[in-house]
Amino acid sequence: VLARAMLLVVRVGAPTLLLDVSGLADASARPVTAAMTRLFEHRRMGQVELAVIGAAAPVAERWRRAAEAHTVATTWFERFDDALAHAARRAGLGIVRRS
Repeated sequence: VLARAMLLVVRVGAPTLLLDVSGLADASARPVTAAMTRLFEHRRMGQVELAVIGAAAPVAERWRRAAEAHTVATTWFERFDDALAHAARRAGLGIVRRS
């Protein structure tokens, strides 16, 4: 799944990849950790900011260290709408929020 997401980001030249992990039963499971490692190692990730939504503190800290080791820029959000607004701003788009 992450490889497909990366292909889409590269194809359209998106500056930010949104990754919502709030629905994962165990974000620290071995398959998830392996997928994140492959994502951080991707040669184009240095050009893309990874915006992670809903990661628990221990997982976020582990992923933050891994991202830094691979010089991947990350931002961390609790809410998807905040991450989406951030990504839109980075892409030069404006989003108007209504209360």
